[in-house]
Amino acid sequence: IRTPINGIRGMLDIADYYADDLQKQQECRDKIREASGYLLELVNDILDMSKLESGEIVWKDEPFDLRQVLREITSITKLQAAERNIDFSVVEDNIVHAKLIGSTVLLKRICFNLIGNALKYNKENGWLRVSCNEIAFDGESGEYEFVCADSGIGMSEEFQKRMYEPFAQEDPSFKNFYSGSGLGLAIVWGLSFLMQHWLEWAITRPVEALQKRIE
Repeated sequence: IRTPINGIRGMLDIADYYADDLQKQQECRDKIREASGYLLELVNDILDMSKLESGEIVWKDEPFDLRQVLREITSITKLQAAERNIDFSVVEDNIVHAKLIGSTVLLKRICFNLIGNALKYNKENGWLRVSCNEIAFDGESGEYEFVCADSGIGMSEEFQKRMYEPFAQEDPSFKNFYSGSGLGLAIVWGLSFLMQHWLEWAITRPVEALQKRIE
């Protein structure tokens, strides 16, 4: 929730500073609209998280543009990166098929959690690179690889064995310094697990999947 709120507040500060610049005012309004839209989606998604734990999360299929999703992610997160002088960039590598159908809310939530962690546990004046690469397409469905690389503090091999557990943190002192809850990766794992198994179910039972979409 802090990410889009900080984005909105940052845009308001910029709008105040460029009060007589109509073009800058329009840019700020557009970014505020994007951030507030994501905030609304996030609040709705938080209300659904209990359903994720109980296996009752609602899958919401919708058409979306992958490049537009990447632009929205960049717009919201680059302000936080700038506050800590982190060099942040998103690279669209070989995206041939961008018009997709899926749960864009879940995709954004996974991306924002991973990028949020990379920013939170990064170094001052560090760097963060997010890339999306289309690696396969069979005429009906595509496979895309997302990579989040950064100059952060990293994780030990021992902690990697339990990093997806709720509230897991490698060093308790990090909580005070980085204000982390230890839920980000647990949510990413849960959503990824849900998406993977829904896709397997849809592939093996296409008629039922289509009926589910209609309902």
